[in-house]
Amino acid sequence: MLDHLRQKAAQTLASVRSVILSSYGPGELQSSRVPCISKDLSLYVFIPYSSDHLLNLEHRPGVVAATDEWDLHGTARVLTPNEIPIGIRPAEGYTDTSKPASGTHSAWGCVVEIRPTRLTLHASTGQGNLETIDF
Repeated sequence: MLDHLRQKAAQTLASVRSVILSSYGPGELQSSRVPCISKDLSLYVFIPYSSDHLLNLEHRPGVVAATDEWDLHGTARVLTPNEIPIGIRPAEGYTDTSKPASGTHSAWGCVVEIRPTRLTLHASTGQGNLETIDF
């Protein structure tokens, strides 16, 4: 990938704190707003234990994360606690009380890493796409 496109994609992802995550699988089509944070070209989303997204990701890792400004297609996987990069934690006040904290994750749920395959930037007019970056 060209350096200027990599930098543009990283800057685009860096500004967001929540996305609409969509997944499909045995839990049917799921779409929900989830908190997130980015590091380099990966997007990390925080999913509650009770979410059917987790069931879907076990069978189909393809997801779409969207904001008003862009759509990100990518491959998702649930991280183990040892795989979570330093500094990747949900915003203050975010908790998931559907399951207690255990040795595998924490009280707020699971961290899911999304590795992008395509980033589509929307035109500011709301009509059409401005640019598509394939990874």
